[in-house]
Order: sequence, then structure tokens, then C-alpha cells
Amino acid sequence: MAYEALISTDNDRKVAIQKSLFADKSQRAWGHCGTVIDMTPLQSKSCTGLFVNQTWFAGDCMFSQRAVDGNSHRHGEEHIKQTGDLLYIYRYLSGFSIGQTGDNSYGIHPGMIAVRDYAYPFQGVQLAGVTQGIFFPHAVMGYTAGDHPRLRLFAENSAFAQVVHAEFDAFFLQLGAGTDHLPADRVERFKNVLRLAIHGKGAKEDVRTQARTALKETICGFIERNMADLRFSTTSILRQFGVSRATLFRMFEMDGGVRNYINQRRLFRAVHQISINPLTRGEISKAASEWGFSSDANFNRAVRRAFGTSPNSLFESPIQAVDLPKNTRSQWHVHRERLMAIGRRECASA
Repeated sequence: MAYEALISTDNDRKVAIQKSLFADKSQRAWGHCGTVIDMTPLQSKSCTGLFVNQTWFAGDCMFSQRAVDGNSHRHGEEHIKQTGDLLYIYRYLSGFSIGQTGDNSYGIHPGMIAVRDYAYPFQGVQLAGVTQGIFFPHAVMGYTAGDHPRLRLFAENSAFAQVVHAEFDAFFLQLGAGTDHLPADRVERFKNVLRLAIHGKGAKEDVRTQARTALKETICGFIERNMADLRFSTTSILRQFGVSRATLFRMFEMDGGVRNYINQRRLFRAVHQISINPLTRGEISKAASEWGFSSDANFNRAVRRAFGTSPNSLFESPIQAVDLPKNTRSQWHVHRERLMAIGRRECASA
């Protein structure tokens, strides 16, 4: 069964849309994501301070479009207790993120499609940008945590990514235009495409592709264990794994090359470490040294290229829990309860 086989249906039913919009420049705005993730804004000249979160409910899924400044973020055990039964399919229209989930590192750039299971912890650093995605309860997708990868990334030229981009373009164009309904067949079609990718029926990669993917994951683990060593380089990887430079380049082409991938990983680790104790004296030099930067000057240049400001200006205040106004419930909390109720009904009827 191919993705193209899911394209047509004669269903004329409509799914009603319920819309909500949150836009604010106060620090309290960041607290509205607190049920799902802790976010600490980065400070730079390019930051607007505006946090915009739009959501649209359509049956058993929730569409989300978020425009947000650069940030350091963390999804931990306390978030998993509340939102660990959600699956998120998303893309970056602008900006990108680098991070860690379990022992695996990741980089997500515009053009890629990401499928993330919120049953697992992750942490990352994101540049300012716009993200579009759809949340589903596990039960709606027939999904069981632990049976699938924590995070799956699909290259822009993959069949799955091309179909999802086309569907997202159509959905968010209609939602942004203010539609009150979406065609039920189109929503169901998208769920079928996602189920096909998750469960792999007829969509499994060939043996050679699986081998390349497994090798890249092994190399990424090797990089993660050694990148703090100043002597570590592309040559170290070639010597360890016996691959050619051309093969290594193709493997990391989507990441801008292996050298760029290593530099991004070092930068992420250092910046995320600083975000934990941003005002501690000596923390910047300590993080730069621990994560393989040869000098404070080199680290300063890397941060300026990525974030447009110096390391000591990235975080102007310590990370704090952002309290919502009294008697105010997080939008995410309300949304999550609705999705979970739908998921429970799906389980009961299965």
C-alpha cells in the first residue's frame, strides 16, 4: 500500500473547527505551554518578545501554529504525567532546533517532518521561528509508547514528507483563512498517511536505507561521546568506521555536513548548560571548555553567528517557573483534557 493510495475519497462530511488564539508580550505568556514543556526565552536583538499560539480543534486532533522567540526548552517527567499520551507531527516554517532525547541527538530544520512521542523526555535549543503541527492522542492513532521511536525525522525529499507538507499547506491555508469546517475525508486521509508511516505497512525502507540509518545513528552516538575532546574531528570518525569522506558527507548532507553537525551539537550542549544557571560566574567559560570550544573567543563567535548576541546576553535572568494569573488555567491544560477525553472514547469503542 502506498501513500498515493490514500489520496481520494468521496466523503462530503465536515469537521467543525473550534479556534483559540493567544498572543502576548509578557513573560507570563511562556507559562501557557507549561503543561507540555518548560521554555526559557533567549535574549537577542532579533527577539520581538511576542509569543503567539494559535490552536484549532477538528474532531479528534488539534492543529497548532506557534510563533516564538528563540528558547531553551525541556520536556520532563512532570510534563509526561500530563501530556505523555500525545503524538505530535510538526514542521518548522522558519527557525530550527537542536536537542537530545534519551541517548539520541537530533537537529530539525525547515523542510523536514518530525513525529514526536510526548511519552519521553527531551531537551533542546530552538532559534526564533514558526512551527506548525498536529497533536493526536495515542489511542486515535493506534499507537503504543515504547513500540516506536521517540522521534522520527523524515527528509524533505521522502515520500512521507512530501505528502505531509502538501496536507499541511492545505490545512493551514484554510485554517488561517478563518474556515469553520474542514472536510472530514481530508482529516481522515491525513491520519491514514500517519498510521502508514508509524506502523510501516507497505512503507518499510529497503535494507540498504535501513543500514545507512543504523550506521548514522551509531556515528551520532560516537560523536556525542567524544565531541568534548578538542582533538575530535571528521578524521576520527573516518578512522573509527572506515567510511569514505563522500559517504560521510551524503550521510550528514541534511545536517549541513558532519563538521557542521558536530559544531551544532557542541553549541547546543554548551548553551543548554548555560541556560540552567545563566547568572553563575564562570559558567560560560566552563560550558565552552567542557563542550570542545578551543577558546572563549571561538565560543563567542559561534553564539553570535547562531543567535545574534554574545553568550553572556543570551539569558538575562535565571530560569523561573512562570505562574499564570489566579484562577486562570493553561490553554494547554484545557486542550489536553479535551484530546484525552477523545482518546478514552476511542479506546472504549475499540
